[in-house]
Amino acid sequence: MITANNLNQYIFHKDLSENLNLVRGIITFDDYKPIFLVMLFFRFIKTIKMENNSNYKIISKEDNDIYFDKQKIILPKESDFDYLLSKSHLNNNSSRFEEAIHQFISKNHTLFTNNNFGLSNNKTKYLEIKESDLLFRKLFNIVEKINSKLSKDKISIEAGKIFESYISYFSLIDSRNAGQSYTQSSLNELLVKLIPPQKSQTIYDPACGTGSLLLSFNNFFIENHRDESNCLLFGQEINATTHAIAILNMILHGNLSHTLELGNTLLDPKFIDQNSNLIQFDIAISNPPFTLNNWGHDELINDKFKRFTLGMPPKSKGDFAFILHMINSINDNGRMAIIVPNGVLFRGGSEAEIRKNLIEKNLIDAVIGLPEKLIFGTSIPIVVLIFKKNKNNNNIKFIDASKNFIFDKNLNSLSIENIEEIVTAYNQENNIVDFSYNATINEIRNNEYNLNISRYIKHKEINVKVDLVAIQEEHSNLKKELNILENEMQSYLNKWRLKDMEL
Repeated sequence: MITANNLNQYIFHKDLSENLNLVRGIITFDDYKPIFLVMLFFRFIKTIKMENNSNYKIISKEDNDIYFDKQKIILPKESDFDYLLSKSHLNNNSSRFEEAIHQFISKNHTLFTNNNFGLSNNKTKYLEIKESDLLFRKLFNIVEKINSKLSKDKISIEAGKIFESYISYFSLIDSRNAGQSYTQSSLNELLVKLIPPQKSQTIYDPACGTGSLLLSFNNFFIENHRDESNCLLFGQEINATTHAIAILNMILHGNLSHTLELGNTLLDPKFIDQNSNLIQFDIAISNPPFTLNNWGHDELINDKFKRFTLGMPPKSKGDFAFILHMINSINDNGRMAIIVPNGVLFRGGSEAEIRKNLIEKNLIDAVIGLPEKLIFGTSIPIVVLIFKKNKNNNNIKFIDASKNFIFDKNLNSLSIENIEEIVTAYNQENNIVDFSYNATINEIRNNEYNLNISRYIKHKEINVKVDLVAIQEEHSNLKKELNILENEMQSYLNKWRLKDMEL
């Protein structure tokens, strides 16, 4: 059976690097990643079909249908991994794989909204490679080897977790290009505990990437509302391949109660009601691209959705564009959490005006400072901003959690204890020395609407008693030692000069 047991130990650090080496020189990493993930999906969906599990309901052994939460997934013969593997020794592997993708999408077209391009392996390009069949033969064997290893642990199917772990691994080793397409699990866990979903609530991510953040909210909902089915997830993603992988991720997690759209959220938002207004959700969450240049400033000066009435973000920085879009995408009781660079708290110009208007309209509920290196592809410290449209006070909670984290040379993370400390501080009214502070609107006005956390949480200076006599004595001793060493060095230099003269 497919399980998530010991993944970090015996797959990621060893097997995946070996797998990459097997195809190095034949295929680029950018091409390898989507093909590998689609193959892994076909292997996992076939394994799910063959096993009995409460999360996935099979109609019959003869039928190709799999039911996820009463909704149907069809696995056509051409997309059957065992079929592809059995033919892999023959020519035209690339064509068969392309056909597998085409058939799966056509049979399940309502899930993909005609996004064939996002999963396509571009067979024309691969047919030009002499090693094309060898490449696919190696990839099929790599995926089957992974499945065989996982099948040794007979506990439970956790295909979604495993699939997402591979997405995370790829984001780590290609962090320069990962951007905000994948949010690491500890940040997901923090956001879902800060604004936990309730029954019948809709959840929206305007830059959903591979869907990990949305799925974290869904998993939390299922764990805490076991009498309910999946919650309704909505997301939009600009990259076609990432969008397609997000759909596969949803399927393997057993969630078909989702709507994922493809397109540019700022220039072409897809979630529009019958009156041509933005649909409003109960919760909005996101980890959008940081400080996005050319986000659409000129095209949106006269935005038909009127998202920028509180101010127009600068052309070179799109952080507030996403913030204002999300505020306009939550209902009158809505909540939202967004991950942003800390420059959002204090930058001037039009951003300062937007910040002032958000504060005066009492929309900002909390400012949470987090450590550096929590995001793939950047080492800067980050901030979580929480907004509410139904606040019952005029304060803003400031939390400085920048010093508490699990260190790693590649990517830092938050421990369970770190997350609980932040959530507890957010939910309680009292201030915590050196960690949290409730600032009044007047205090923030006096700080000229600057939300830099250091202005509100003053860390105590540690007074260390200094023994001046001991320091002076140590200084004197060091000077004596230095004098002795200098004399010895001078003696050596004099001897070397004499030898040179004799020569």
